[in-house]
Formats: sequence, structure tokens, C-alpha cells
Amino acid sequence: MQDLQAAPSDASWSASPPTAPVSASATPARPRTSPPHGAPAPVAALIPGVFAAARDGEFTVVDPALAELIGRGPAAFRTELERAWAA
Repeated sequence: MQDLQAAPSDASWSASPPTAPVSASATPARPRTSPPHGAPAPVAALIPGVFAAARDGEFTVVDPALAELIGRGPAAFRTELERAWAA
């Protein structure tokens, strides 16, 4: 980072202004790899299904394999939030 205290008092060290204004139409078009707004189409198609599954309770069942993998029973999200806020 430049030390501003050591900068000369005149403006000779600053960048000169551009010679011509740059407009958006002057920039070349680049091919898009994703939509201009939002998520790519495959992800956008998946999201409503995830919300519907959550609404229908598809994620409420906890497989016993989880406890075996992490070495403890699963904790409720509220419990984890309370633990994080207490820290």
C-alpha cells in the first residue's frame, strides 16, 4: 500500500484522466457462460424441487448412519445457533 504521507504535495504522481470517455457500447461483447441474472438453468430447475421437498418434510428424517459417521447424535439447527451465539 502506498504511503500517502510520503507522496509529493503536487499532483504529478496521480494518474492522468482518460483521453476519451469509455462507454458500454465501446466495449466488445463477450460470450456469456451463464444467464445475466440468477443461476444457470440446471440449478434454477433444481431449486423449486428442493424447496418442495423441504416443505413436504423430505429432509426431516435422519439416517442413523450420520451418527456413526460423526461420532455423536445429530444436533438441531437451533442448538447449533445458540451454541454459536453464546461464544
